Amino acid sequence: VPDRIPIDVVAIQPPMGNLAVTEIQAGPSSTSASILNGGPVGRDVTARLLVDGTEVDRVAVTVPARVSAEVSFPVVLPQRGEASVIINDATGYEADDARYLLLSPPKPIGIVLVTASGDSSIESFYLDQALRVGDVAKRFEIVQTAAATLASTLAEADVPPAVVLLLTSRGLDRRGLSALERFTRAGGGVLIVAGPDIEPVMLSGFGGVGSPVPENGDSSSVDRRLVPADGRHPIFQAFGQKLGNLAQVRYGRTRRLDPGTDGSVLAHFSDGTAALTEHGLDLGRLLVFGSDFESEWNDFPRHPMFVPFVHETLKYLSGDRNEPRELVVGDGTPESVSRPGFIELADMQRVAINVDRAESDMARMSVAEFNTEAAKVGSTINAITDNAIDERERDGGYWRYALGLMILALAAESLLGRRTG
Repeated sequence: VPDRIPIDVVAIQPPMGNLAVTEIQAGPSSTSASILNGGPVGRDVTARLLVDGTEVDRVAVTVPARVSAEVSFPVVLPQRGEASVIINDATGYEADDARYLLLSPPKPIGIVLVTASGDSSIESFYLDQALRVGDVAKRFEIVQTAAATLASTLAEADVPPAVVLLLTSRGLDRRGLSALERFTRAGGGVLIVAGPDIEPVMLSGFGGVGSPVPENGDSSSVDRRLVPADGRHPIFQAFGQKLGNLAQVRYGRTRRLDPGTDGSVLAHFSDGTAALTEHGLDLGRLLVFGSDFESEWNDFPRHPMFVPFVHETLKYLSGDRNEPRELVVGDGTPESVSRPGFIELADMQRVAINVDRAESDMARMSVAEFNTEAAKVGSTINAITDNAIDERERDGGYWRYALGLMILALAAESLLGRRTG
């Protein structure tokens, strides 16, 4: 707030206590909810679980002071519908007495899997199995295509895929390569698995793929290990404490990768060369893995870390393409997202509306603390405002000089015209 606007701070006493439902989680055999007690004493409360507006269970729980307690309902939620957990807290904030969860399975990730023949079960057995194991198959919607028909596959897709997984360049013509680059720049994700079936000359520098190490024809092998450059990257973050297990994989042959000026190295081999590179191409992402997925150059596909690595990489490349299923009060237009509950947005998308968890925090800010923070913000705004005024004055000064020069030029032209006449 600028200095010229006065601020009158009025201290408001918080409620004596507050209970808040802060989370709902649907599990395979039960449903759980977290209840936060922000007050100074323990509280007894009954939590009710509703599905599509009908109560299906209730559980009594004691929540200690200033901590959260978990409530477990022996109920398996349906795949679709609307669930909510509600409590009755007469002393606290009413808006956080309920939490809402929209039950809607996420849309599968569309993947175009590119092999030489279009049949990954023959050419890439391990990867094919990794994409079909158990319930994971529901996460991916796979379209298989030969490299020679990649351009037409992308052009004829009713819904553009999220990811193209390129295992070979054999049969990939110039049209296919151009279509792949356009797909990436338009926001798609591409993973090039730079194994023996990738020919750098066919990619024309796309992805910075170089020659194999050792070179073709060299029967010798090396023993390299993969080391992530940053464990906080979304691909590696999901592994948690098991991230170090990636170093157990032995790589006998790898591929030279050049991240170039637009790329970065997400993982190295133990000799310092790039193992996984990322390139940002306009709106899309391009990853290049410097070995194969078919156990010819390494034993990665036979290692327990292979399947989660493939899944996390594809999830990262796809981005968050699912429609939001939850919004916080205040998101969007006030008339549509003003109260907790379930609503239908203008685009007919059904979402759950919840209170920001931070709103349930009963911690107070003193008047002195508020004034200090307001002064800091005010100083920043004043500085920005002064700079803007200075810039406008400088711009105005330049216009005055320009206007003066134009007047002199017109006067000179008029004088010259009279003399010529």
